[in-house]
Amino acid sequence: MKEFRVEVFGGLCNRLRVLMSAGYLAEQCGRKLVLTWRPTDECGARLGDLFTNSIAEADSLPGHLRPWTKTSPDKVGRAVRSSEPIVWVRECEWLVPDADHHKTIPHFEALCPVDAVIEGVNAVAQRFDRPAMGVHVRRGDFAEHLPKQHSITLPPLERYYDYLDDWRGTIFLATDGGGAVESRFRDRYGDRVVIHPKHCQGRNTPKAIQDALVDVYLLQRCHAVIGTRYSSFSGLAWTISGVPHAKVTDREAGSLARLKFSCKILASRIRQTVMPRCWPSRSLSP
Repeated sequence: MKEFRVEVFGGLCNRLRVLMSAGYLAEQCGRKLVLTWRPTDECGARLGDLFTNSIAEADSLPGHLRPWTKTSPDKVGRAVRSSEPIVWVRECEWLVPDADHHKTIPHFEALCPVDAVIEGVNAVAQRFDRPAMGVHVRRGDFAEHLPKQHSITLPPLERYYDYLDDWRGTIFLATDGGGAVESRFRDRYGDRVVIHPKHCQGRNTPKAIQDALVDVYLLQRCHAVIGTRYSSFSGLAWTISGVPHAKVTDREAGSLARLKFSCKILASRIRQTVMPRCWPSRSLSP
């Protein structure tokens, strides 16, 4: 059987979007997916630390194979559909065009998280006693990454408040900013703020990445998501959730942008055309 060998790198959501799109391409083209997922300082967990799925893995691949990196999705697609016996890609970006991202969602739904992740999701989800707004505040290395890659500065917390101050329901906060960010949100919004407590800081241990995965699943239970533009974590959250979302930058959100966001939330709730995800549905408490 022809193989599609994919080496993932970067943070958790960089890897997840590659895994989702690689699974989709392999299924569409009748190839066996072979994954290389090495723990690093950016993601200190192996795949088996996060999910129980049986996915073929290889710690190292033959040296004569030269993986493609930063290759356009169209070229990857042509290669996977070709007669080549082995196609090898090393990537942290989507492997499919933007228009096809939604087609990869079933490959996220099919992932079965380990018990520690399920327990973490259940413990926090039961505190969503009102409609929940999900908020992802990216900090950490983004303070250096954003100016270099996108010529913008780190969004101040006030830019998130622009969208939140009119919200009266639960606020689920996912952040790598630690107590400094969490305390400011609690000072402003009180006990409406719900947070999954982190067992350790950083991203270089299995437990830290399990905590991050809990946040990914909890964001899917929210009625809308406010995230940090250019963050792979925020981007994956609003891609797979299917709910209204707002992208926060260092610029103040205008009144028209806030109004449009509110209208999308209202429309989705009235028409019930967009409902929060409840993954992993097989294990979540009602």
